Amino acid sequence: MFWQATVKNSKKFQSFIIVVIAGFLVGILIGSFLMLIFLPSVPKGVVIQPSPIISQIESRNIANKVANQVSRRAPIVTEPVSTIPIVLLQLPKNLIDHMGSDASALFLDEVSFYESLRKYLNKIRECYAAERKVSPLLAGTLSYDVTVTASGAVIDVILVERTLASTEVINCVTGILKSGVYRRTMKEPRTFEVTLVFQ
Repeated sequence: MFWQATVKNSKKFQSFIIVVIAGFLVGILIGSFLMLIFLPSVPKGVVIQPSPIISQIESRNIANKVANQVSRRAPIVTEPVSTIPIVLLQLPKNLIDHMGSDASALFLDEVSFYESLRKYLNKIRECYAAERKVSPLLAGTLSYDVTVTASGAVIDVILVERTLASTEVINCVTGILKSGVYRRTMKEPRTFEVTLVFQ
């Protein structure tokens, strides 16, 4: 009778163990299923932040490659350096070197000339902007020798050097410089360097 009770209890224990194991396995399956449903996934096209060990150049190349593969678009083309046409007046080095020192007659004469030249920069920029519509990558410099009388009238305008490849802009700028009237402080003709930077 004792043996029968022992066997009966052993069967109950085995049944209990089987139920516990089965419940454990079912719990794992349910938990995995819920994780698959509710765990947020990384959206398509999103590039995960690379390891700090990877250099910035390598990271940029990897990101671009992944973005291009996902979107199947051509790589982005770099825009010109300046989207808005800009014209800068580059002052001569000797004038910059004398700034802050005692104002000589030559220095005051140069300052007067370049200050009066500034009022024509907007017209020069309009020449450049018109050609930039046709050639968006057009850029460079034009360097002139402008000879002016004591009264400010122009005697001669000579194109000394150029990196800007546009005959239209050159003709337009030369015409503006020739027609200008400039402020002078000295009583004799003088030649001034005019360097314009087009960006």
